[in-house]
Amino acid sequence: MKSFKEQSNKDISKFRDQVVLSEARSKGEEMEEFIVAAVNGTTEPVSRFGIPKGAGQPIANYLKTKGINGKGQVLGADTLNVTKEWAKHFEGGVPASTRTPKTDFIVGRAKISLKSGGAAQLMSGAKSETTATFHAAAKSLDNQVLSNKLLRMIEGLAPSGVAPGQLKTVIKQGKDKVVMKANAIHKELQEELKSVFANNQKFANAFAYEAMSGDTKFGRQSPGSCTYFLNVSFDGKNANMKVVSNEQYISKIASQMKPSVRFKTGSQKIKGKKTGNYKYWSVVGLIVDKLEEDLQPVMGYQGELLTEGLVDKIRQIYQNVKNYIIELFRKVRDFISRSYTNLLEFLDIEPEIDVIDTVRTDI
Repeated sequence: MKSFKEQSNKDISKFRDQVVLSEARSKGEEMEEFIVAAVNGTTEPVSRFGIPKGAGQPIANYLKTKGINGKGQVLGADTLNVTKEWAKHFEGGVPASTRTPKTDFIVGRAKISLKSGGAAQLMSGAKSETTATFHAAAKSLDNQVLSNKLLRMIEGLAPSGVAPGQLKTVIKQGKDKVVMKANAIHKELQEELKSVFANNQKFANAFAYEAMSGDTKFGRQSPGSCTYFLNVSFDGKNANMKVVSNEQYISKIASQMKPSVRFKTGSQKIKGKKTGNYKYWSVVGLIVDKLEEDLQPVMGYQGELLTEGLVDKIRQIYQNVKNYIIELFRKVRDFISRSYTNLLEFLDIEPEIDVIDTVRTDI
């Protein structure tokens, strides 16, 4: 992860040229203006919310002791654009209420989120917001083990042994077994996913970091993503700054947020052709179609008992289907191995996240 000092100042400078300040609408916003006025050595506003005169100066002095210098600027924006990666989780577009920047004001190149009163809401808690945060956090996890297990399990979808009996019954049992195995695999993988995310500290920390910083939401170099939390009292006598990327601090925030994940499945469609990337149930449908197609040459023998010659033919058909499955999955291996987001998309499984969105930041 790049340090903030290594990041370009281009986006911040561009934003400063465009922003138009408005009158503070809350005590917190007014406190931002007091601090920035002190940083810039300009006249502070007349308080409408009871902030004492000169309250910004001790905080400006404190920032200097932390190496935070330069021109101050209240961000002054209700909303900013989010990244395409974030926006894709919102059907119908990202609402303005979730495009509020994490940064409240900027000093030099430091993007600061002001916190007062102890408890702070880090995210909206709306479904699309938590889903987008989940996918941002899931990038921190390696899904190779689960992807490889899925591929091994699906290679076993092809029927194998041929039991004695009527040919018609054997053919039906073969197709039924494919679907039954497919259902069992899907359910097993849901349980595997639950165990991956249950009590996973790495995931919890990544989730908390995104909720704090907005790195994925706005982009790391956007004015909207913040690098510091500044906890203050409104009289200016107390100030404490936290680096948002500090691992120990992230863990403390994550322990309060307690993100927990469960999964639900989309509609299961065995039939139907793929559009775009392969999906699990469309792949199962292709396997069933392949089995039916390859069994056509022996369908004329229905009603007969299996002979040794028919058994050999069916066994060869089953082997052909297995080879087809292996070849088919070469086309999806790279996609599903790339990320948990891709794996969940392939399986048509959606995460549902419970999280505590309001926490103490002055810890």
